[in-house]
This record gives sequence, structure tokens and C-alpha cells, in this order.
Amino acid sequence: GGAGGSGIGGGDSGSGSNITITGSAEVTANGGVDAAGIGGGSSGTGNNFTVSGDAQVKSQGGNATGIWGVGAAIGNGGDRYQNGQEVTPNTDELTPNGKIEYYAPDADMQTDIPYKTVIGTYVSPQPARPLYRVIDQDGKTLDCKAERKDGVLTIEVDADCASFTGTFGGMKALKARGVDTIVFVTKGATSTFAVEDLLAEEAAKKGAGVVMVTRNSRWTAAAALKYKMQNGELIKI
Repeated sequence: GGAGGSGIGGGDSGSGSNITITGSAEVTANGGVDAAGIGGGSSGTGNNFTVSGDAQVKSQGGNATGIWGVGAAIGNGGDRYQNGQEVTPNTDELTPNGKIEYYAPDADMQTDIPYKTVIGTYVSPQPARPLYRVIDQDGKTLDCKAERKDGVLTIEVDADCASFTGTFGGMKALKARGVDTIVFVTKGATSTFAVEDLLAEEAAKKGAGVVMVTRNSRWTAAAALKYKMQNGELIKI
């Protein structure tokens, strides 16, 4: 900032509020004499700061002059016989890739270690994984119609060739929701299999039950040893 002005915020004697730094921004803010790095200028106040996303911020308040105190790295500027008060920014959505580094007024921001560093902890929620999917021969998800009634989940897909695939966790969730049987219907073919059989872990360990066919713990009913394809229909062995 210029003489008495903050790096980001108010000028000399001015206030700096409602400042948001987000995304992948890389910001370096230096306050002028007596001013905050981010916030109020000399004798000015600052509030309502937000740093979020992957933003990386370096901030440094200005040095004191005469009877005026030093500026805060983030917050208020220095006032008569009083240093500027630090104001904590909202970092609720600052990710682990983001951080705020606070530097003393006389520090070299290129070579000196900040006196305080805040690293984000926010991890955006991941979309819930589907309990199962219906896929084509290329592994692409197909639209399907699903209906649950009396412990039976019936899944219909308008395709000649399709596969029903899911995770063990997904099948456990279906079981917990009262699904005992899955009926898989494609054009001209109907397959029926029990959820309990698909969850027969002990049988699987002995090579006689459901087989994990990919490295990310996914299984395909058509690949389970307890089932085989016959005349276009999945039947129990």
C-alpha cells in the first residue's frame, strides 16, 4: 500500500471490509506505514475477510511511525499508541492446498519465515457413489428403470446386451434396505439372483462365491462363479 494505505483494503484513515480471496489466487499484500496488509489503512479498521479454495495469501502489516502503531497483517491499521488488531478471516472453505502466511512488519517476505501460517482443512464433499450401475459392453452407464417391491428390486434396461455391476458396499446397503432379490431385465432376457449369495464372503474366499474382478473392489454378477450365462440368461450354478 501507499503511505498509510493497506495493501488490500482502505487508504490512509480508511476502512477495508468485505474482502474475499478465493479460487487459485496467489496474493501478496504489504501495508503502508501504520496500515494493515489486508484491511484498514492507518487508523482505519478492517473486518469480514474470507479466504477460500486453493488461494495462497502472504500478508504483512506496515511499520509504526511516530505515535502510531504497526498495522495488522490482516485486520486494523495502527492507531495512536496502539497497534492494529488482528482480525481472523473466515477459512471454513480453505482447502489443504490453500494457506495464509502472516509476516511481521519488518520481515523479508521472500526469505524470512512467517510468524504464523494457517493451512486449510476443507475437503469438498464427494458425490455419493451409486449402489449399482447398468453398463454396456464398453462400460458406459445405461439408463434403466428400477422398482422395489416386497424385497425384490427389479431393474429394466432397454438394451440387448447389458451388465449389472456394483460394489460389495452397495449390495450391503441394498440388503440393509430390505432388498433380498435382484431381477435384471434386458431385451428378451431376465436374470434373478439373491443379494445374500452375492455377499457370501466366506464362499468367495474359498473360490466358490462372488469374485472381485477389478482392482477397485467392484464385481459383476455375470462374472461371479455361482452364476453363468445360458441362452442369454444369468442362471445360478
